[in-house]
Amino acid sequence: MLRKRIIKEVKKYFLIVVLLLVGLAFRLLLSPYGNHIDLIINTGWGNWLWENGPKNFYTNNVWIYAWPTQLPLINSIYSFNFDIYEQVLWYIAYFGEVIVTHHIFPDYFTWLINLRKWFGTDLYQVTPFTNGLLVSMKIIPIVVDILTASMIYIFGMRLLTSKKSLAITAMFLIMPFTWYESALWGQYDQLSSLMVLLAFFILFWKQIGFARFLISPVILVLAFQIKPTVLFLIPFYCVVYLIQKPRMQNFFLGIVASVLAFYLTFKPFVVGNFTGYIVDHIYPAVFNNDRYGLVNHAFNFWQLLYPRGGWSTTVTLFGIKALYWGIFFWFIFMALGVKVFLKHRSFKALLVSLMLISGGSYVFMTGMVDRYYYLTAITMIMLLGYYPRLAVYVITSLVLFSINLVYTWGYPIIPIGAVWNNNLLIQLFSLLQTLTFIVVSKKLISQNLGRHA
Repeated sequence: MLRKRIIKEVKKYFLIVVLLLVGLAFRLLLSPYGNHIDLIINTGWGNWLWENGPKNFYTNNVWIYAWPTQLPLINSIYSFNFDIYEQVLWYIAYFGEVIVTHHIFPDYFTWLINLRKWFGTDLYQVTPFTNGLLVSMKIIPIVVDILTASMIYIFGMRLLTSKKSLAITAMFLIMPFTWYESALWGQYDQLSSLMVLLAFFILFWKQIGFARFLISPVILVLAFQIKPTVLFLIPFYCVVYLIQKPRMQNFFLGIVASVLAFYLTFKPFVVGNFTGYIVDHIYPAVFNNDRYGLVNHAFNFWQLLYPRGGWSTTVTLFGIKALYWGIFFWFIFMALGVKVFLKHRSFKALLVSLMLISGGSYVFMTGMVDRYYYLTAITMIMLLGYYPRLAVYVITSLVLFSINLVYTWGYPIIPIGAVWNNNLLIQLFSLLQTLTFIVVSKKLISQNLGRHA
């Protein structure tokens, strides 16, 4: 009996380890491909920081690709990727030299020598960036994918069955939107999403005592510096935080820790007056209203009504500006999310609320970018463990999200111009995504706020 139990446990963990390793290997194999212009721009910012340091980063007026439009922490990560590149390149070169010097079957390791050459070769003649450097820019997003999958599995093992846990973890790793964003595009939305989830989850981790009231808000502040869309969740986070009933001193310590985290990450970039520099230089660069306008290639409600998107922020519906409609719907979904959580105060209710608020923001608010659906997609996958009957709707939504990313970039074979000039097709996808989200939301609300909830 004991032997069977041990074999069962080993088999259970063996499967998840294999799944994670396959997911990691698949993404690493994809990483040399793609290289979106966003990746080149981000690498340019990281290169400037790596060579010059953070001072004058936001006031420098000579840029090859684009002026900085992101917050200090994410730019610091772009710079850190240069250290990753140097370390990987050094180890490849070192092992290659050891093999050649000591004649350790050199004929079998010619691939390592070729890898060293390829890794250090410029990808484009007009840039100083090598193949290996651009791959290194994708390593953190790829690792975050694996960490997110591990988190989903741990969540499933604690609150669901092992089979369900394995199933939702596999779904996350397989779904195109995950590896397309990390291994091909090299974006960091998954890092922000993981940090947001951790910030909320830690509030439920009572075993660490008062430390959760310090660690959680700090993580949320850092997540905001990866992607400012975290702002949409701040009111709900405050509700969840206060529901945990922190002592007054812990509450103020949490505020102090958050302010300190904000200050320490911004300070290296500031020249002169701290507040004045942020207001005059960093805030305008990051929160420029003209960057996104009505909608930026997101399959949502506004893309449905105005398939060409556009940059105008003055679009009206029934005489009311689109911006105000977006805020109104955000408030509705925020209220529903808070109501669900206050009624149940459970981990499941937390996931439902996060899905409603993040998804409602994406579908109905203005200025949305295609990638902003990432957090909603993760929570949908995790909720399948509780609501497997929603699988058809959830999978449909995730596939549409994946199509949205591919259509936005056009890689590898889609003619992007032809796609976004096809109004009917874009309206169809936007309608399907909007309706799918509404159906999933309606069913979850009914399950959690109905008479028999």
